[in-house]
Amino acid sequence: MMMKSRNIPVGRYIEILEEEAIQALIRSKIFTKKKDKNFWRTTFEKKCEKIEDLCENNNIQPLTISEKRWKDAVNRVVPESGLPKFTYSSEAQRLGNGYYPGLQELDERYYFGVDSEVIHNEELYSIVIVDKESCTIKNQKTESVLRLPKSDIRRVLVLNGK
Repeated sequence: MMMKSRNIPVGRYIEILEEEAIQALIRSKIFTKKKDKNFWRTTFEKKCEKIEDLCENNNIQPLTISEKRWKDAVNRVVPESGLPKFTYSSEAQRLGNGYYPGLQELDERYYFGVDSEVIHNEELYSIVIVDKESCTIKNQKTESVLRLPKSDIRRVLVLNGK
């Protein structure tokens, strides 16, 4: 078992927890099973509690209060398009064990799920077909269809903390 280092500045530790909280919030919105949604929502809430405790002890405004901190944390995790920058505690968590899929595969599967609303060129589409590298999306107004690399589309998610 690898030892985790806590020899990092408190500010950086808080940033890491903020990013993990945003990732948990995203997972609570994209996963489809109620059990998974609840798990990730609880994880998000616990991360926020830890952040608030650290911020209170260090006279820093927590991300659940500061709109700027919230936006900064979201921007560190969610790129303009493509899959969010998810992190994993270990390779086993990321890749799975051969019997169960890893979290990386599940993140991608649910983030680019069929019928999910996505944005491309500031227009709203729905995913209609997904393969390994791309998605076929359908414009919700014009019904035009495009096939794009996953890196060129962004999922529509409301990421408010409470």
